[in-house]
Parts: sequence; structure tokens; C-alpha cells
Amino acid sequence: QMPWMEKELQYLAYQALKRLARVDPGKEYTLEELRAQLKLLAAAPSLWPVKGPITSDFGWRRALFDSNGREFHTGLDIGVWYYTPVHATKDGTVLYAGWMQGYGNAVEIEHEMGYTTLYGHNSSLKVKAGQQVKAGDVVALSGQTGYANGPHVHYEIRMNGKPVDPMRFLDLAP
Repeated sequence: QMPWMEKELQYLAYQALKRLARVDPGKEYTLEELRAQLKLLAAAPSLWPVKGPITSDFGWRRALFDSNGREFHTGLDIGVWYYTPVHATKDGTVLYAGWMQGYGNAVEIEHEMGYTTLYGHNSSLKVKAGQQVKAGDVVALSGQTGYANGPHVHYEIRMNGKPVDPMRFLDLAP
């Protein structure tokens, strides 16, 4: 093996471990675990669906329409104006495109390795169930449908059906 290749491999391993530290802080990996985690990481949706400010984070928050209540927010809200193109964040198959309680006009896309993404509160949908999409394809136009108090995109990443914080993956985009 040539010295420059070894340095390149060391650099790539370092970058991979740095990224994994953001996904699962404090975890140390065996080589087998590292391989499995790198496959999961490579399959993760890592692009932003729209460009805009985050108006609500993943996790517990004050309930939108009940000043005394709290609710768990299962995604990110990204503030954009009406009719902003919403992009698929990874290649996949559209599982659902239509009205979804709470989310209004929504698109759900299945990706590999157990990941799904959901894009909610759209004014109109540009895809149909069963359709194949590529990362970057326009799947909807943003809006304020469903349980929303202003125009934005609600973006969720689920892993094996369980919502995970999209920020664990979005910052990983090159």
C-alpha cells in the first residue's frame, strides 16, 4: 500500500468517526459496529428539503394552540413562504401523498435501511404513491395546511417507524 493511500484512508476513517460522534455521542465502536453504522449513516437522508430558518426543533415544546400544554414535536419546522419547492432528501419510493391528519397535504417517502421521511403542511403535492424519486426531486410546494400556524415545511426522519432528530443527519450533508 502506498503511503499517500494510507494517509487518505486514515483521514476518511477520522471523518467517519467524527460524523458518527454527532449521531451517537460518547459511543465507541468495534470494527464490525463501525461498518454497520457507516452503512446506516450512508443510507440516512442528509439533504435539507428547503432552505430556511428552523422555526421549531425536534422534541418537547409549548403546545401551539394550548398555552398551558406541552407536546412532543416529531420533526423540524423550516420557515419558508408559500409555494416554495420542497425536495426529496434521499432517493426512495413515495409511500403516501395526500391529506394526513395534523400534517395537512403530506408526502411520505421510504428510503433504504429502514428510513422514511415525511414532508408536511404543503399547499400542493407533486408526486403520487408508488412513484420513485431521486434526492433533490421536487415532491411538493410548501404551504400552511393541517395543524399549522404559518407557512412552513414540517420535516421528519423516521428510523424503523420511530421519529429521530433530523439535525443528527442534516449537518452531515457534504
